[in-house]
Amino acid sequence: MNDSNNLEENLKKNINKLKILFDELSKDLIEKIESFEESSELIELLENYNLQILNLSDIVSNEEE
Repeated sequence: MNDSNNLEENLKKNINKLKILFDELSKDLIEKIESFEESSELIELLENYNLQILNLSDIVSNEEE
C-alpha cells in the first residue's frame, strides 16, 4: 500500500509540475505571438492543452478518493 501511495503522490506532484511548466510556456508563447494573425488560434490551442492537463489532474484526484 505504501508504494501505491508514494506512486500516487509522485504522480500528483508531477502533474502539478506539468501544470506550472505549461502555464509558463503559455505565457511565454503568448508574449511572443501576440503580433501574429494566428495568435488567437495558438492561444486557443494552448488553452485546450491546459484544460486537458487540468482534467487529468481531476481524474487522478477522483481516483484517490
